[in-house]
Amino acid sequence: MENKELLKNIKQAANMENQASLFYKHVALLSKDKRAGEMLMQFSQDEDKHRRILEYVAESYRYNHEKFDFPDIGPPPEYGKHEASPLYSKKLAELTGEPKPVLVTLKEFAKKENKAIALYAELSESSDDVNSRKFFDSLVKWEENHLEALERQALAFESKR
Repeated sequence: MENKELLKNIKQAANMENQASLFYKHVALLSKDKRAGEMLMQFSQDEDKHRRILEYVAESYRYNHEKFDFPDIGPPPEYGKHEASPLYSKKLAELTGEPKPVLVTLKEFAKKENKAIALYAELSESSDDVNSRKFFDSLVKWEENHLEALERQALAFESKR
């Protein structure tokens, strides 16, 4: 992939991360469950961090004479990996009083995570640069971790219905 096309995709990804951050934050603030709000706020902060990193990469291209600087973003946190229901500690049915039923909201989150995973996997596969591939593969892992936590939550919610 040409650098100009990659730059366009990076800017698109930064916008996508911004939208995801706002979406998670909005639902976190609406949540009646403290633990759910904390987890979703953490997801919002993760997505905002990704946005800032992507913006940095885009800016590095301009300042480094059309060469990208792909930082090491490290591994993602585990998000309650050993819990059946990582987001909610109260009865899940209590949360259905929110503007959208919990399961519908979780599916919307999962859709956004899958979109990000697909984009980052495509950007990694289309790159010949080792640092670029490592960077996008790391973003895939972060988004997969979010998706896994959301899927565990959806399963836990469905089993309680």
